Amino acid sequence: MATSTDPPLIGVLALQGSVAEHVEILESRGARTRQIRVASEVAGVDGLVLPGGESTAIAIMTEGDGIFAALRAAVDGGLPAYGTCAGLILLADDAVATKKGAPQALVGGLDCTVCRNYFGSQVSSFETELRGEGAFSAVFIRAPAILRCGAGVEALATVSAAPCAAARDAVDAFDAKAASGAKRPRDGGAGSRDVVVAARQGNVLVTAFHPELTEDARWHDKFLAMVEAHRGGGGAAPPAAKAPPSDAPSPADVEAMTVGKLKIALARAGCEDASGKKADLKARLLAALA
Repeated sequence: MATSTDPPLIGVLALQGSVAEHVEILESRGARTRQIRVASEVAGVDGLVLPGGESTAIAIMTEGDGIFAALRAAVDGGLPAYGTCAGLILLADDAVATKKGAPQALVGGLDCTVCRNYFGSQVSSFETELRGEGAFSAVFIRAPAILRCGAGVEALATVSAAPCAAARDAVDAFDAKAASGAKRPRDGGAGSRDVVVAARQGNVLVTAFHPELTEDARWHDKFLAMVEAHRGGGGAAPPAAKAPPSDAPSPADVEAMTVGKLKIALARAGCEDASGKKADLKARLLAALA
């Protein structure tokens, strides 16, 4: 039986998304991992990671199998949870711009309203430098954004951006409801606003972007520190993560691209499949560009 001095065991929901990348970075920080595909595998973990993917598809895939109920019970019970992109959506208490306007099945835990695909489709994927938890590079792929944070939610990073065309009606409807029927004025008619892209409330940490697709481990370290605090601080702290150099040059060609940049380039090239190891991504991108 594991003790508080053993490395933490992190359960990674392994239905879609960058599961391998999360596992790799967590294990590089000294954690053990368990890939979760059935409800019974939730028991016994010290923390949960919900990767990106397609939140509606994940909900459909798990319908009736008890995984969401097990995840919800764990999060409600105080187990630390970290959601990236679609994982953010699943950990939100409320979501708009859902498919066909139907209610989105959610795990919940973060008192917020999130907008699915706020920044647009895969071809609108981008990487940018943000500030909040220090300066860091953020990879956005079909990313959501938080429109409302409850009183207990700490906003950790924001972006100023307009909703994409597909999300605009849902955002307008949310604004109208929040303002008792009066739509929020838009700056210069462009619709730009500050939206939250990283937040924490108690045992729940979320990012709309994908730190696992960069070489920056600070967000995972933040999550693992939450896990250790929940366990009572018995485990060893992960090694200090170094921020990537801010003046690092952009890749000159595909061979020099990072995993995150490869996935963005694949999305922009219209390739729906952006999964796999770095070598596979390179080969797929070269083929798409040929």
